[in-house]
Amino acid sequence: MSDPLGATASLPPHWLAAARDRATELGFGPDLAALGDAPWEVVCQAVELTVADDRPIPPDWRAALARQAGRTSSTDLRQDRADARLAEVGEVFAVDDDA
Repeated sequence: MSDPLGATASLPPHWLAAARDRATELGFGPDLAALGDAPWEVVCQAVELTVADDRPIPPDWRAALARQAGRTSSTDLRQDRADARLAEVGEVFAVDDDA
């Protein structure tokens, strides 16, 4: 059975490094596992802008990054499930989509 959330997938190391860098630059410090949900969301948004490079971002990237950072937030898993479902039905929008 396939894993729609990519639970065993991991992101390239530069994603985790980017998350630590963005968290530090934003004043949260490099300990990603210790961040609350709101700061983590800000860091994720910054990472998304940093690593996108005009390439498609995997729909499960937040959960993969959270695992690699030692986080266990159900919020990330819920968001990734929603993103994966939208991707399945072809309803993927850009972050700044006005639709």
